[in-house]
Amino acid sequence: LEEQTSIANFLSSVDEKLNLLKEKKSLLEEYKKGIMQKIFNQEIRFKDDNGKDFEEWEEKNLGEVTSITIGEFVIKTRQNPNGKYPVYNGGKSCTGYYDEFNNDGNKIVISARGANAGFVNFEKGKFWAGNSCYSVGVLDKYHFEIIYFYYYVKFNENTFTKNQQAANIPSVSKKDVEKFSIKIPSLEEQTKIANFLSAIDEKIELVFNQIQDTQEYKKGLLQQMFV
Repeated sequence: LEEQTSIANFLSSVDEKLNLLKEKKSLLEEYKKGIMQKIFNQEIRFKDDNGKDFEEWEEKNLGEVTSITIGEFVIKTRQNPNGKYPVYNGGKSCTGYYDEFNNDGNKIVISARGANAGFVNFEKGKFWAGNSCYSVGVLDKYHFEIIYFYYYVKFNENTFTKNQQAANIPSVSKKDVEKFSIKIPSLEEQTKIANFLSAIDEKIELVFNQIQDTQEYKKGLLQQMFV
């Protein structure tokens, strides 16, 4: 009984740590959601390095300031689990790996059709874009920060998901993506916003990794104790 109690208390403490980490992740995600709303509604404005206000934001359609391309057909037999380049093709995340790529990276990836049509991702590295997703890159890197564009589009992805074309297979047209309206501050303010939100994402990723590690630790303990 004494050993049962010791084991139960020890595993309960691991579960408590897991619950605290999950709560922390949830709170960070809620904070990010709230702060994004205030930033993009311009309730919160950043200032320049001299403490002065930035210029007013302008509004443009995504098609005016970015290149938007549809990908190429994905051949499942060519997918390789040990491939170097992730494949995106209409899902919420990459669907596999290829040994070749058709996009250089630093692109917003928008699902074009299927149950997840309108879902927004970002890929920093080289990747293969399938014919069920759009790749979006800025035309002028001297005036536009792609990470800012990603956060703005991601925050408003419901614009795509709620306007899915009525059909047997939900879809988002290229015209929908081109006509998406984006509010654009100066490059310096874009960069400040992008860096701020990226820092929050890094904290969320850190906590997520801690959750994964703790779950693996618990799994290993259970195996050693009961097997």
